[in-house]
Amino acid sequence: IACPRCRAANEPASAYCFQCGLPLEGEPRSATGATQVSIPYRSLRARAIWTSVLLVLSGITIVIYLYMTVEVFDLRQRYEAGEFLAFSQLAEAEGNLNTASDFSGLAGIATAVFFLIWIYRASRNLQPLGVLGQRFSPRWAVGWWFVPITSFVRPYQVMAEIWRGSAPDVSRLTPHDWQAEIVSALLKWWWALW
Repeated sequence: IACPRCRAANEPASAYCFQCGLPLEGEPRSATGATQVSIPYRSLRARAIWTSVLLVLSGITIVIYLYMTVEVFDLRQRYEAGEFLAFSQLAEAEGNLNTASDFSGLAGIATAVFFLIWIYRASRNLQPLGVLGQRFSPRWAVGWWFVPITSFVRPYQVMAEIWRGSAPDVSRLTPHDWQAEIVSALLKWWWALW
């Protein structure tokens, strides 16, 4: 199947273009004409738990880092004001600040990685749920977070698509009913605060 956008040749059963990642026209069908679901559904529970735990850990490390920053700032001000401080006290506080910074950075990176893994799997799970006509492939669901300028809009659109497609109360009478689902205000607030 040739992609109508980039003209790349794709496998006949492909739902997404391997080159540009956008959905191909029409849905993959078997020889009998029935819609083909070749991707198994996988639970997001473990990924969601790990992402949540890492998010909490990131928050804790940020609070510790901020506390250490205030402590170093206070010690420097006292030292500059002429108060007698052992040099080792200031050096130890700065060392603790550097360690807290390292842990905070590692926790942030781990959180981002697990969050993106969760997004990939959530997007990929839409097809086994019977959702057809996805605008974003699972790869682009992650990839849009790294594209300058569009990363202000596309990740929200990806999350809205995942929200709509995985809503438990959406009508599944036709494979495209999910597109009419209303996105929760919670998702809009999350994106605005992001």
